[in-house]
Amino acid sequence: MIWKTPTSLETRLSHADALPDWAKSLKLQQVVALRPEVGPLDDSLPSLRAALAKEGIRLALIDRPEDLRVRPFATGGFFQFWERLRKTLVANSAGNGFAEQQSLIEFRP
Repeated sequence: MIWKTPTSLETRLSHADALPDWAKSLKLQQVVALRPEVGPLDDSLPSLRAALAKEGIRLALIDRPEDLRVRPFATGGFFQFWERLRKTLVANSAGNGFAEQQSLIEFRP
């Protein structure tokens, strides 16, 4: 716990209901999380962001460099993704792999 803040929360409430109360109880101005790619968590982001903003709390989503490198291959289902990625990995196995990319993390309120 680098920031001396608990990093997990167990609840039966929706994210939009539970996280603002959790963040307020810790007097947080910002919640930082990995950006979800797809699925229910990604679908809940607009309501979660709005619920946090209503309390004056910013939601900052970060991208891992490895996610940024493979995201361009995710244009269809899993098998299409894996086949495109596999071909690229094989083609680059003699070289140095993917070009480095840097993620932008903005922590301003």
